[in-house]
Amino acid sequence: LSATYYHQERDCILNLDDRRRNPQLLKKQSGSTAVTYLAMTCRSDGTTAALAKASFNDHCERVTPMPSTTTTPAPRKRKMGANSDWCFLELSDYVLEGTALAIESNISHQECKCRCLTGESSKLKLMDKFGNDQLRYGESCQSFQYYFDSSTCLINKQNRFSNPENFNFVPSSKRHSYFEHKCATKGT
Repeated sequence: LSATYYHQERDCILNLDDRRRNPQLLKKQSGSTAVTYLAMTCRSDGTTAALAKASFNDHCERVTPMPSTTTTPAPRKRKMGANSDWCFLELSDYVLEGTALAIESNISHQECKCRCLTGESSKLKLMDKFGNDQLRYGESCQSFQYYFDSSTCLINKQNRFSNPENFNFVPSSKRHSYFEHKCATKGT
């Protein structure tokens, strides 16, 4: 329904909400950060639902072709990973510390993407020691950290925009990446 463009990072975040549906989410940025907010002039709630339904198959793979674009890469230290796609941006050697909702072991980065996409909406119930129902994550996934050597996935409740002070470049001999859920609305 809307988009937020961060000029310095050259990142465009697609938002599922806009200033009309959730005006409390639109906040003026302080400081020298150059940010542009873009919204549709005519709207249709049915458009969002149709796009969401048609975009992925049962394996969380994009089924509609992605439009081809050409961009000039920004001169930055961050490495955008080969595993970036329409819904997730991979930033190699970056970590978001202290926001994990859950740890998933022995899964691929693709399976972790699916867990992030369906974390709250799947309503997978677990029982606590007292027999009470518990939702799998309890909150929506904003991003995840993936460690390729151990096949470990940390599901995060925040992203680099909602928690910039804990987003850090941490180079390592062991391959790890931060994956940002581009379609998430919290903190954008």
